[in-house]
Amino acid sequence: MEGELRGTEIIQEERVELRSPVLIEGLPGLGLVGNIVVTYLIRQLKAKRFASLYSPFFPYYVLSEKGKARLLRMEFYYARAGERDLLFLTGDCQPTTPEGQYNVASAILDFAKRHGVDLLITLGGFSGVDEARVMGAFTNVSLLERLKREGIEVDLSDNPIVGITGILLSIARFKGMEAICLLGETRGYAPSLKPAKNVLKVLSKLLGLEIDLREIDKQILRFDELKGKLEEIAKRELRRKEEEKLSYIS
Repeated sequence: MEGELRGTEIIQEERVELRSPVLIEGLPGLGLVGNIVVTYLIRQLKAKRFASLYSPFFPYYVLSEKGKARLLRMEFYYARAGERDLLFLTGDCQPTTPEGQYNVASAILDFAKRHGVDLLITLGGFSGVDEARVMGAFTNVSLLERLKREGIEVDLSDNPIVGITGILLSIARFKGMEAICLLGETRGYAPSLKPAKNVLKVLSKLLGLEIDLREIDKQILRFDELKGKLEEIAKRELRRKEEEKLSYIS
């Protein structure tokens, strides 16, 4: 990238011919649900990066990769899958202001429109305890039955869709696109692998994809083992403090 970055800018690194592509967004958000799903699909489908988005609305720090500094960015990937190609959007962050959210969302949708996208699927998390449900929202009533067939709840009255996941969904129709949002129930305090798997299964059905879930199952198992060890350490420390307190009192 050369020259001055005056506003949100998308640098296309490779020209691609796409077949009725679907854009799937998975940027960092609650529990990293959408980010985990899209990163997993990029790896499973061997998607290739073809464009990067930079914006002054991103947080004001840079990342270092083996000592080389770079700006925060979002990245577009593409993969050949079935009758329709898939575009994936992931990245380091989200914009930090409401103005930035709308600005970057508009740039994303304009870029997607130029590449023939007519269906957008945004992914994220919503706050809950069970980490079992997948809820959805849509911009066109024609999509309602499609969601219901997959057992997706569509009443999000008490769960606002925050951040760029919601903004993209809401303004997609102004760009002539249909849009669906899938949200996995998450406690939100750590990377939420189980909710991500739930969303991944639903998304795969919607798109008619056969995705190997064994790797995410391994990740869930490793995470649960680590979580169990940390909880045991915390319990031992709590017991030790209680014993010290009793000893002091006696």
